[in-house]
Amino acid sequence: MFEIKFLKIALIFALLGTFFFSCKDSSNALKDADFAVENTNDIQRIHIFKRNGVQAKFERHGDDWIINDRDLANSDPMETLLKTLKTMRVKYIPLKAAEPGIIKEMGSKGIKVELYDRKNEKIKCFYVGGGDLAGESTYLIMENSNQPYAVSIPTLIGLIRTHFDYQPLRWRSRYIYPFPMEELVEMEMTYPAEPLQSLRLKKNSNGQFSISAINNLEEKPANISLANAYIKAIKDIRSEAIVNDLEEKDDLTSNNPFATLKVKNAKGETKTLSFHKIEDEIGTQGSEADPLKGNNIFRLYIKTSWGDYFLAQYPVIQDIFRPLNYFISK
Repeated sequence: MFEIKFLKIALIFALLGTFFFSCKDSSNALKDADFAVENTNDIQRIHIFKRNGVQAKFERHGDDWIINDRDLANSDPMETLLKTLKTMRVKYIPLKAAEPGIIKEMGSKGIKVELYDRKNEKIKCFYVGGGDLAGESTYLIMENSNQPYAVSIPTLIGLIRTHFDYQPLRWRSRYIYPFPMEELVEMEMTYPAEPLQSLRLKKNSNGQFSISAINNLEEKPANISLANAYIKAIKDIRSEAIVNDLEEKDDLTSNNPFATLKVKNAKGETKTLSFHKIEDEIGTQGSEADPLKGNNIFRLYIKTSWGDYFLAQYPVIQDIFRPLNYFISK
């Protein structure tokens, strides 16, 4: 009886010792597992590098993020990315026997993520690999470490790899306007079929807009509320999709545009958008003060001077197609 009790006590101490050293080793290992960023407001830049050569730099500009110093980021994947950076946690340490396979997969399809603060100092750098067999955790390795960790979001069932897997067209904003609105100094909307209704808005030294016909240099003060609403409508031009990968895009925009928008910023930079009807689609009638009244339009192709092509729905953006008399009659 005594021997049995002694063996039980010895076994308990052995288990406790194993647990203690296991926790101790995990504690030391977890020093290179601090992947999360508690305050994502500290992040100024995010760099993502993929094995296929695709890379992106996201930089914070006020409430927006700009991709590669050019494109406005889509707020949905950006919010998902920032939430992931804040809430992801180590779920478990993979078995030693599984590490070679995890690291090999990391080498073939790993995603490198670099985070920088407002002082341009690197906050964190880690690699994102594949997922575990259960499809619940994603393997991450900190820079300068060989220890992979299975990471997940406690409230999410699924892999977080997709949150870092940058896809150029999916991560770009569907808003088309190329300048911050405060930089706008002049814009022209031209209607080839209605040249007398083409218009120019120009900002004066007081920050107010004057209006004139394209073929007439005489400028008149524009109704402030109408001008501001019109400028906002232009800022809010939102596409249905980016169609840069559409093979026939050049053929589809080879016909004369029914409208062309040209905008200029304070630096003198000019950008142009041309709007092309999709002839075989039937939509709703134009509005009362619309030079396109009588034309049935539903979808449009938009060709830009910076090389992008967009698909847009006419009912969504119709407020930008205002004629000159819309402003004068008011």
